[in-house]
Amino acid sequence: MNAEKGKKSLRFETKTTVFLLCWIAYAAIYFGRANLSVAAPDIQNSMHLTKAQIGLPGTLFFWIYAFGQLINSNLGDRFTEYKMVFVGLLFTGLANLFFGFSKIYLFFLIFWGINGFAQSMLWGPIIRTLSRQYPGDMKSKISVAISTSMVGGYLAAWGLSGKLTVLSGWRWAFIVPGIFITAFSFIWLFKSRQLQNKQDLFDVSSPLDQDQKSHEKKSTKTLISMTELIFKRKLWVIALICLMQGLVKESVSLWGPVFIMERNHMDLSALPGTILVIPIIHLFGLLLTGRLNKLFRYKEKWTILTMYILCGLFIGLLILLPDMPLAFSVVSTGCVLAAMFGANSMLLGVIPMKYAEYNRSSSVAGFLDFLTYMSAGVSATFTGALANNAGWSWVLVFWLSVVVIAIALIAFSIFYDRVKS
Repeated sequence: MNAEKGKKSLRFETKTTVFLLCWIAYAAIYFGRANLSVAAPDIQNSMHLTKAQIGLPGTLFFWIYAFGQLINSNLGDRFTEYKMVFVGLLFTGLANLFFGFSKIYLFFLIFWGINGFAQSMLWGPIIRTLSRQYPGDMKSKISVAISTSMVGGYLAAWGLSGKLTVLSGWRWAFIVPGIFITAFSFIWLFKSRQLQNKQDLFDVSSPLDQDQKSHEKKSTKTLISMTELIFKRKLWVIALICLMQGLVKESVSLWGPVFIMERNHMDLSALPGTILVIPIIHLFGLLLTGRLNKLFRYKEKWTILTMYILCGLFIGLLILLPDMPLAFSVVSTGCVLAAMFGANSMLLGVIPMKYAEYNRSSSVAGFLDFLTYMSAGVSATFTGALANNAGWSWVLVFWLSVVVIAIALIAFSIFYDRVKS
């Protein structure tokens, strides 16, 4: 009896440690990604760049990240995850460091592109690691929980990197995250090896909890092709929604701080403290998503539909009430992102985990991430050019139009599911 309790205690302790490592790892890469958005105004002024030129590194990041997802997430279903995450963290840290020391615009593009590929090595392997550690009824909670790591990353990027930009210039907004992420990559490597020696959780053949073992004996199917998943398992509908997701979520993430600053005629020095409330709103959005998903009895499409409707409502308010106070712009922009991050936790977290029975959770996560960030790459530069030439009002109209299309797609998918059943 004591031996069994000891094993359960060890499994719980190890799972907790694995989750914390994954949480910090993913927060760290957002620390080394979202720093560009808060440093963008200072880079634009000091380097004499246009908004389209500022958006181009973001476009390259998203496109290279997208293709990297296709490559690395498939490898994540076949190779040891902890080594892939280590390499991704290490090169994310180094790319930020070199970006911070660069003085030529071409180098900005090169190092931010390297950053994009390095960061693509994390999400698929992390999803696969977590999907094998927690039983089916825990997957939704774990997906929402791991998504809060993005909030931690944004707090660090928009808070600390923003403050560093104001006090010491934009370069330190990349150097400090670079040092932290590089250092953490070696902590990840050491702790992962230590955990592997205790219990081989990171290996494909690792033992699972007894309830998971019995479940997998009944339900685990052979590895099937992505083509079959897309067409026969109706993954194509989710794929289209992810395309819409990338056009809005990453565009607002990249340009949100600049939008708030310029629309409200703010000074750069006031920006970090002002926008720091936005990641806190993200957190409430994620928590709301988790509650809604439970309320809808874990029917993710209804949860996604609700979050998109909320997103559209807040964008509509920003369009209809352009002269409202600064606090209104900040909170409304935060709510737009909160809704998008909530939908994102379902689209790229919960849904890929459901394909663990086909041993395809990492591949599906990578495929959906690929589509999300391909469209995000288009949106990053397009949004900058649209803001530069037509103003932020037209950017808001663009975002709202995409959200309306996404709502129509989700509603159609729900209706189709009902007809088929």
